[in-house]
Amino acid sequence: MSYKKGTNVMLLLITLVSAIFLYQSFSLKTLTTNQPIGPDFFPKVISILLIITCIISFITTLKKTEDRKVELEKFKFVIYTVVAAIVFVMCWQFLGLFYVCSFIFLFALLYLYNNNGSKFKKILTSLGISLVVILFVYAVFGKLLNVLF
Repeated sequence: MSYKKGTNVMLLLITLVSAIFLYQSFSLKTLTTNQPIGPDFFPKVISILLIITCIISFITTLKKTEDRKVELEKFKFVIYTVVAAIVFVMCWQFLGLFYVCSFIFLFALLYLYNNNGSKFKKILTSLGISLVVILFVYAVFGKLLNVLF
């Protein structure tokens, strides 16, 4: 894939996501009418800045005369990660087991990306890191901040 084409595709995707985010921010309710800044202010500002930045970057990319080919050697890992993230969100929504789904998601990705050692060492390392991360998230959000997932 050429550098320009890849850049333009990503800029288009980011612009579309930002436009959706901006559209959704208009549905946020304001707390009071006499406050100049409400809960919708920050999402709108970020969305608009992202769209403006993408437009500037798109124009800059179009003006470039040189173009090089970009090799996506490990593109399959990107696909695996996107699919795993979609499966994670769907499982979390349908099952409601955030910590279990997060543990499985983390374990799968850590195992996939770990290239060192034997299969047993990869499993053990992935299990250990996943367990520590999930316990930390549970302690901070579940117990300390009382956030329910």
